[in-house]
Amino acid sequence: MPDINVKIPSMLTRISQGKNSVTVSGVTVREAIADLERQFPGFQAKLYTSEGELHSYVNIYLGRQNTRFMEGLETKIGEENEIKIIPAIAGG
Repeated sequence: MPDINVKIPSMLTRISQGKNSVTVSGVTVREAIADLERQFPGFQAKLYTSEGELHSYVNIYLGRQNTRFMEGLETKIGEENEIKIIPAIAGG
């Protein structure tokens, strides 16, 4: 499995021990997030609903593509090996 770089938003760096970028492994986005949770417990509670799906206000990008418009959490990680967690920001 290739190493995957995960960009952590500043609002979640307290979970990642202050790191804004970490390395995980996995074949799918879900597996990569599971490895992130294994290394830094608390991420799944912030990213997932109680049913194990991504919260509607959290977007995960694989490279430049939003995984919601791909295969969601089951999106396979190929040559593009950077994941960005982007929480939606409300305002007005």
